[in-house]
Amino acid sequence: MPFTGRPICSTPGRCRCSVRSAPCGLGGIGGGLGVHLLSSETFFNAAETPLLTCTIVVRTTVGPGSGDDRGEPEDRQAHVPFGELRRGAQGCPVGARPGGLPAAQGRGLPERTTQVGRRADRTGRPPPRLRGLTGGRVNPGPFGVPSDHGTASVGRVSPVLVIGAGVHGLTCGVVLAEAGRHVRIRTAERPRETTSAVAGAMWGPARLKPPERVLYWATLSHAEFTALARDEDSGVHLAAGRMAARIDLGDVVPPETKLIPDLHRCGEQELPEGFVWGYRGTVPLIDMPRYLDYLLARFQAAGGEILLASVSSLADAVAESDTVVNCTGVGAHELVGDPGVHPVLGQHVVVRNPGIDEYFIELSEGGEFTSWMPHGDRVVLGGVSVDHDWRRTPRAEISARIRRRVAQLEPRLADAEVLEETVGLRPGRDSVRVDVEHFEGARIIHDYGHAGCGVGLSWGCAFEVADLVEG
Repeated sequence: MPFTGRPICSTPGRCRCSVRSAPCGLGGIGGGLGVHLLSSETFFNAAETPLLTCTIVVRTTVGPGSGDDRGEPEDRQAHVPFGELRRGAQGCPVGARPGGLPAAQGRGLPERTTQVGRRADRTGRPPPRLRGLTGGRVNPGPFGVPSDHGTASVGRVSPVLVIGAGVHGLTCGVVLAEAGRHVRIRTAERPRETTSAVAGAMWGPARLKPPERVLYWATLSHAEFTALARDEDSGVHLAAGRMAARIDLGDVVPPETKLIPDLHRCGEQELPEGFVWGYRGTVPLIDMPRYLDYLLARFQAAGGEILLASVSSLADAVAESDTVVNCTGVGAHELVGDPGVHPVLGQHVVVRNPGIDEYFIELSEGGEFTSWMPHGDRVVLGGVSVDHDWRRTPRAEISARIRRRVAQLEPRLADAEVLEETVGLRPGRDSVRVDVEHFEGARIIHDYGHAGCGVGLSWGCAFEVADLVEG
């Protein structure tokens, strides 16, 4: 059964897991942890060479040990933790794994019964949302998971220090904290002040290196964002729209597009004037300010702590912890001394939504392109991509060009009220860096260099980071 982005539980029987697409049944195991095989798919490149075989599972709390003494499934909201890696029957981690990854990147996280997702109590209510930073240490939210989830107590070990509170820092913090690790985030900027906060943002194909690992990260991330779209508090929703170009890009599309269930080639009548190539499909859109609030609350609810304090050097970091996760984005240029990291400036104009519910993005190799991403009552208009530009203040001439290009394609946005203009520095690099460096007796796991695809790769990278933290 090929995975088309609409997971259907293939385990016979009955259950009410978070997939909700078909009945299934696998009594609670491991203290109430159900594992359901969903699907398998092999991705190929243009030369029909296999790149990645994905096996997708759902874990859901059902049966004995889940808080229901009768072993009956409960109708509670749960996220689909596709990224939690476990050993499959043939030694491969259940989740998704590219066949060519080194062994260290394929090892599963320790067996556990936690779920990736905001935990609900017996009433189905999520824990209280925790808002923002006030400077200094922020008090963590309630630690652990309500006992009715059958979650085993996990002993605390040496704290993991995560540097950075953008989407990668927070996502890594969530994955590690929900795995039972003691996690502290140190950040020079509040989450809503980071580059992540001003992203468009959408999940989509990422033309980055190394391609096999990028496909792996994108696959896991797509599954997580699709699951999160069922949680109205997350800021994630599924939207239809078009990806188009002014030149013919041919029939070969990135392998990640296999995950888009309704993807189809646009006919001439579906393309705006001046465009000759395009595809239409439904993908996750992420309202970044809301989503960062969600991640922060989820991190704190899992027992994580966050400190508004910059890290001046790697020596400063390893003095605090022997396990450090570097999610500093373009800041790695100075912190790590990586000359390959450079800023790629992006600028957006945010307007009040006049009734737009579909996205549009122009695929272009140039420095300017046209895009709009609707998020409820606001729409994010783009965009530009300017290499080696460190300025973080909006420029009126760039905003004017963005509005002019958008208005030519979507007249309803021509006179939309401007709410704000935003600028962010994407971390450009020849290749995304997710690896381990040994420094003064400590282990530093680097996670940066995602250019304009940081949001779309965030969950996949975070799962690999957690795998590397576990060693």
